[in-house]
Amino acid sequence: MRICQVGTGFTSIPPQVSAATEEVVYNLCKGLIPLGCDVHIIDVLDKKRLATDLPIYEVPYFSFLRTTKSNSPGLIARRLSFSFFSAIKLQRLKHDFDVVHFHNQFPASMFQFFAKLSFNRVPTVYTLHNPIWGLPYREMPRNAQIKFALEVEVMNSVNKVIAVSETLKKNVIERLNLKPSSIIVIPNGVDVDLFHPSRASPTLRKKLVAKGEKIILCVGRICRYKGQKVLIDAVPKITQENPNVKFVFVGPMDDSEYLKDILHTIDSKSLGKYCVFTGNVPSNLIPKYFAIADVFVLPSITEGLPLTLLQAMSSGRAIVASAIPQNMEVAKQGDEIIFVNPHNVEEMSSAIAQLLGDEGKRKKLGEKARRTALRYFDWKIIAEKTLQLYENMTGDLSLRI
Repeated sequence: MRICQVGTGFTSIPPQVSAATEEVVYNLCKGLIPLGCDVHIIDVLDKKRLATDLPIYEVPYFSFLRTTKSNSPGLIARRLSFSFFSAIKLQRLKHDFDVVHFHNQFPASMFQFFAKLSFNRVPTVYTLHNPIWGLPYREMPRNAQIKFALEVEVMNSVNKVIAVSETLKKNVIERLNLKPSSIIVIPNGVDVDLFHPSRASPTLRKKLVAKGEKIILCVGRICRYKGQKVLIDAVPKITQENPNVKFVFVGPMDDSEYLKDILHTIDSKSLGKYCVFTGNVPSNLIPKYFAIADVFVLPSITEGLPLTLLQAMSSGRAIVASAIPQNMEVAKQGDEIIFVNPHNVEEMSSAIAQLLGDEGKRKKLGEKARRTALRYFDWKIIAEKTLQLYENMTGDLSLRI
C-alpha cells in the first residue's frame, strides 16, 4: 500500500526538538514500513534535517519571523505557505498514493480545496490531535468553533477522522454533529525501545541536581492548558517534607503572560532553588530526561492524548497525572498512574510527596506503567491498527470519484 503522510509546517521531520505531532508522523511511518507499506512524507524544506531513511518530498515555505509560539503571525505564515505548496505538490503526486494522511488542518484544508476544483479525489485521513476538543463543554472558549473553523471543515470533508482518544471522539460527535461512523479511535504510540529505563544518564542527572536530590519532571510547552502553575503552587508543601528535590520543567515558553505568572510565584515564595526551566531541548535528550526522573507529573487541564504520558510510562516512571478522561483512558490496568484533580493543589502535593517518600511504590508503579506501554501503545501496535483503517478505506470503492 502506498501512503503519503503530510507534515504540519511547524518543524521538520524527524523533529530536532520535542514536537508531538511531528513525532507521531515520524514514528507512524517507521511502524508502517515493516508492514509492507510504501510510505512517503511531504514536509518543509530543511537543509539541516536530521538523517533519516524515510523518503521525504520537501516543499518551500515563507518565514519572516522565526518563532515556535502557537498562533504567532510568523508560525501561521509558515504553516499557511507550507500548506499551499504541499497542496500543489500533492495534486501532482496524488495518483501515486492509495491514501493521504493529514495531521494538521492547514495543509488538509488547502488540499481539499484543490481537490474539489480538480474533481478528482484520493481517500484522505485526518488525525485529530487538538486538545481544545478535549475540554468539557462549559470550559471551551466561546469562539472555539470559529477559531478552529478550518479543522471543523476538514473533519467534515475527509473520508475518515482518527481521534487519538475516546474523549475527543465523543466530544466532536456531540458538538459538531459528525457521523460516528466517520471517526475511529486510534491512540498515539511510543517507541518502547527509545523510551526505556536504561536511557538514564548520570551525567545529565549530575548537571541538573546535587547528589541525593530527587527529580520531579514536567515535560510540555509552558502554556495554560498544560497546567504547570498548579505544580508550582504545590512546591512549598512538597519541599517542607522533601527539601532535597528539584522540579525540572522541559519545554518551550509558549505563553509569555502565563510564564510571567509562574515566575512571579517562584520569586514571591523564594522557590527558585527548587525549580529548573530548560526551555526546548534536542529531541535525542528527551528519553534521558524521562529516565532520570524519580516522579513524572502531568498537570494539564486538557489533552488529545499526551505523548509525554506514554513516554513516561514506557520509561518506567512513577506518574502523577491530572484526572481528565483523556489521561485516565491510558491507565489500562487502572492503578499504574496516580490521578489527581488538576485544580487542587493539596491533592497534587500530597500525591507527589507520598511517592517521594516511598521508593518501593515508585518502582512498582513504574514497572506496571511500562507493561501497559508495551502491551497497548508500542508504535508497532498502533501502526497495525492504522494500516487496517487504510485497507478498509481503499476496499471501499465509493471513496473514490
